[in-house]
Amino acid sequence: QVAEMLEIIRREACLGLTAKALIARMDGSRRKIETHFRLMTGKSIRETILDTRLEQVKNFLRRPRMAIGPIANICGWSSETHLKRYFKRRTGLTMKAWRKTALESATSTIHLRKMI
Repeated sequence: QVAEMLEIIRREACLGLTAKALIARMDGSRRKIETHFRLMTGKSIRETILDTRLEQVKNFLRRPRMAIGPIANICGWSSETHLKRYFKRRTGLTMKAWRKTALESATSTIHLRKMI
């Protein structure tokens, strides 16, 4: 059941999936499902959904031509402000600063590979 839930989260996290909606699709009580999920993954269903959305945000931020504004909507966040606050709390960086660091890191890796 956990593997099935993780697959649903992977596919639907950015489509507005909520923990409540996911649990409603599973057999069993909310408490039992949440407890088993946390035991198997080390995270709550909600945390896993948010982490999945955050990873998708990071993937979009690695695209230098993509504007930061639309990313919140594309990744299932209720507002750009909410995403920006959550992103900063989780990464310690603003989205703009994280993008700059990620792009610089990617560029450094490319230059290093060319040298080898």
